[in-house]
Amino acid sequence: MSTFPPPPTNKLDWSSGKILKFDQDDVHGLASALNYGQQIFECLKAFRMPPGDAGSDSIALFRPDCHGKRFRHSAEVVDMPPIPADMFQQACRAAWPSTPTGWGMYLRPLLFASGPSLVPHPTHGWIFCIYVAPLSFGALDGMPPVKALILDDFDRAAPRGTGHAKTGGNYAGSIPWIMQAKTAGFDLTLHLDCMRREMIEEFSASGFLAVRKTGTSADSDITLVVPDSPTVLPSLTSDSKRRVRYEELPYFDEVMSAGTGTGLVPVRSITRRVGPLLTSKMPNYDTTRHLHVGSDGFETIQYIQDEQQLVAQLGGIQVGKLEDKFGWCCEVLAEDAHITFNR
Repeated sequence: MSTFPPPPTNKLDWSSGKILKFDQDDVHGLASALNYGQQIFECLKAFRMPPGDAGSDSIALFRPDCHGKRFRHSAEVVDMPPIPADMFQQACRAAWPSTPTGWGMYLRPLLFASGPSLVPHPTHGWIFCIYVAPLSFGALDGMPPVKALILDDFDRAAPRGTGHAKTGGNYAGSIPWIMQAKTAGFDLTLHLDCMRREMIEEFSASGFLAVRKTGTSADSDITLVVPDSPTVLPSLTSDSKRRVRYEELPYFDEVMSAGTGTGLVPVRSITRRVGPLLTSKMPNYDTTRHLHVGSDGFETIQYIQDEQQLVAQLGGIQVGKLEDKFGWCCEVLAEDAHITFNR
C-alpha cells in the first residue's frame, strides 16, 4: 500500500506511467488544473497524403517536433514535468485519422495536474492525453477574409507573465471580448503591448503574420513579418521575428491570422477605436496605403487580398501536393499504432 500523502518530488519519470483509456469522470473536483489553472495544451494536424508510387496513400503529421518543443516549454512555465520528445511524438503518431484525402485530423495534446490540492503548490499527479477529431481543410479552397478589431480595453498577457506558454488561463479572459467583437461585426480581436500600446502582439487565439512585398507584382520579393514579444506564444510559422509597430500596419500588403485549427486566414481589415482618450498615431494620412479614418471614431486599415499564394503553398505541402523541401511532414507508420512507453 502506498503511503499517504505521497512524498514530494521535483521530477517525474514519465516512463513509469501507464497507458490507459482516459475516463473523464476520474478527474477530481479539487484537481489543481481545475482550481488553479495548472494545465497546458497544444494543437497540431495529421493529413492523409495522396497515393505514392506504391499506389497506397499515407498519413503525415505536420511539424510534430516543433509542437512537442513548445509543449515542453509550456509545461515548465506552469511547473509540470515536461513530456519527453519521443513520447510526445509517439503518442501523436498513434492517433490515426480515418478521413478522406483533403481532410485533416486535429490533435489536441493536453497535460494537466490531476492531483487534488487546496492551495497552489506542486501536486502529485498528472495526466497526459490526446484528443482527436476530423477537421475539414478549407485552406485548399481559400478561406474568406475576416475583419479584426484591436482591443485597447483588455490585455491578454502581462510582461514577465505566462503569455509565452500555451495554457488555458491566457485564453479564458479573452472570451467575453471576442464575443463583444463578434456582436459588433468583427471576426477576430488583436492585442497590442500592454505597456505603451504601440507594438503588435497577436490575435486572441492565433498568431499575427504580415506580408511585405517589394518589386513588381510578377517578380516581387516577399518578406514575412512575425511579431517578436516575450508575452506572445512562440510562432511555428516563422523562425524570423521582430518587433512590429502599430504604425506599420498600412504598409503591409497582406495580414493573416495563423492558427493550427484554422490554418492561414486572410485579414480583410484591422480597426481601432480612436477618440478623445486615444488619438491616432498613424503618420501621413495622405500617403499611407489602405488607411481610412471615419467620423464614427474608428481607424481602419484595409487590405486587398491577392491570390492567397502563401495559403495555397502551405496547404499544398501539408496534403502532399507540393514538395516538402523543409521536412515539415512526418510520416506515420503502421507500427506506430502499437505504442508503449515503458522501458
